[in-house]
Amino acid sequence: RKWQFHALLDLIVNSENMAVVAGDLNLRDSEAKKEKLINEVRDAWAECHGKFDLTHKYTWDTVSNHNLNIKSKIRMRMDRVYLNKKVRGKVHEFSLLGKEKMLEGYYPS
Repeated sequence: RKWQFHALLDLIVNSENMAVVAGDLNLRDSEAKKEKLINEVRDAWAECHGKFDLTHKYTWDTVSNHNLNIKSKIRMRMDRVYLNKKVRGKVHEFSLLGKEKMLEGYYPS
């Protein structure tokens, strides 16, 4: 996982054509911070919400999503979007969908 993350960042940092890496990377914040190329890319989530906005911080949250009946409280940010710093412009919106229960009483995730 960490090696793959490094390889992806290396691709966008050193590419003239590749601009975005996005997805469920299963990467913990502590692992992302240790990556030596992390300061060479833009974090779309942080640009929109700031690093300390706890209302938008977690993309895996067993406190608010009870689908799996997990007893422990797990709150992590697994989904990430990184941009090449060469990309101009501002990220205007970044939101997590599926935070409301469907009619059947389950979350869509």
